Amino acid sequence: MITFQNISQSFHNKTILHNISGQFYTGKINMVIGKSGTGKSVLLKNILGIIPPTQGKVFYDHQNFTALTNKKKILIKKKIGVLFQGGALFDAKTVAENVQLPLDFFTTMSTKEKKTRVAQCLSEVGLTHAHNKMPAALSGGMKKRVGIARAIIHHPSYLFCDEPNSGLDPQTALIIDELIQKITHTYKITTIIVTHDMQAVFGIGEHILFLDQGKKIWEGAKKELPNAKIPALQAFLFAGQIMKTYQKNLMESK
Repeated sequence: MITFQNISQSFHNKTILHNISGQFYTGKINMVIGKSGTGKSVLLKNILGIIPPTQGKVFYDHQNFTALTNKKKILIKKKIGVLFQGGALFDAKTVAENVQLPLDFFTTMSTKEKKTRVAQCLSEVGLTHAHNKMPAALSGGMKKRVGIARAIIHHPSYLFCDEPNSGLDPQTALIIDELIQKITHTYKITTIIVTHDMQAVFGIGEHILFLDQGKKIWEGAKKELPNAKIPALQAFLFAGQIMKTYQKNLMESK
């Protein structure tokens, strides 16, 4: 579990995040949603330690991450996997080499052990025969799957995903969603997804945190969304017709 208390972030006297508290649950898909520019990615960077918050605390399983020494922070960062928005693959490296990178940096595994683990992870994401392909030869969906394989290569306890469906067609996005969901539930990972993809929210989302203009407006379980009487949240959800479809499916499943 990850909890955060009273997180605020300012840049050049402009406040981006206002006193945000919340929690992300182990073994669940936790989502941070909201319009573009509302502070979702900044909050993610605060929690990851990429940008220290102006004020507030972040706890990884009751450890005060913000108060740790850099040496102790590294021990927690070794338990973190990150799926970047654009895949962030190195063009000059093969798929297998890209996936292996965290093992090269953070472990003392032998070459044979690394190759075995890479093969396991590529199999996990359905890319068994892609070891020697170059990123330029991959589709957008395949790049995201390579990114997922790299993110889970070192058995992370926490998985952060920044707009994992960005640039993907709806069918491919659904495949990525289901893959993240399977990995999260199978390995009991604390997964955090920053997104404004409502198909993903209503498809695999479990615990939702909604930001608006740098403030936490609502937090709760997905099943509680239809009853959230908050204008800003309802306006965001009703931007498409997905909310109506979700409510209909919810009623039919009862």
